[in-house]
Amino acid sequence: MKAARNRVVSSLAATPVLAAALVLATAGDALAQLATASLETTPAAQVDSAEPTSRESDPFEGLNRVIWAFNDKVDVYFLEPAARGWRWAAPQSVRNGFTNFFRNLRSPVVIGNNILQGHPLLALENFGRFFVNTGLGVAGFVDITGCDGVERRSEDFGQTLGVWKVPAGPYLVLPFLGPSTVRDFAGTLVDYPLAIWPPEVKPEELAAERTLQTIHWRSGVIEEIEDAKATSLDYYTFVRNLYFQQREIEIRNGEGVTAESEDDLYYFDGE
Repeated sequence: MKAARNRVVSSLAATPVLAAALVLATAGDALAQLATASLETTPAAQVDSAEPTSRESDPFEGLNRVIWAFNDKVDVYFLEPAARGWRWAAPQSVRNGFTNFFRNLRSPVVIGNNILQGHPLLALENFGRFFVNTGLGVAGFVDITGCDGVERRSEDFGQTLGVWKVPAGPYLVLPFLGPSTVRDFAGTLVDYPLAIWPPEVKPEELAAERTLQTIHWRSGVIEEIEDAKATSLDYYTFVRNLYFQQREIEIRNGEGVTAESEDDLYYFDGE
């Protein structure tokens, strides 16, 4: 099974009044991204290795683990039940439409980072896709260009900084926002204004959209996350190492990734 990539980046809280709703909109985004990530061909023992490599700095591991445990409780008690309810209530065709819609909303972020990374043709391609799908695809619910075989690419400013050779910096686990690095968190702050489209959207509308968006993505990886928790030697370490691996793949735009690694979600012992 070919894994989907580049899920929506964790959203930031809009106002204190909406904080309770945005718990659902932020806590599981990173898990959804990681659970559906494509991996390089790497043995399970290396993915679960307790010691981060020199490029996978985790000097705040003690604090990170505390925040990780908190985020996981939010996911278990709030986000996962909501995701299961969404999967039960919405037929697959409806959920496919929302997948297209949410990806289309993120197009301004992708286009901007295509330009910053020096890929004007990709920016033009993504702009064309955005224009066609928004105008003819019922605000993006129908991926018309995808039906024509046009490959979907996703970018963010954290990736752009990586392309510019900015070091990732220490690994961070942020309350509600999940796994990140100093570089990627800075990138999220830059991407956030572009991700709010149309710009005149009201805060409560944004909160509702981000909440549904995260519940939607989480509903697609329920079994994958269950398997990761059950099979990995240390779930925290597994996700940390997977995060660094996936970000490296994204920065390289998939170069060096084999067909076999595209088809595997995880590398567990015994598989």
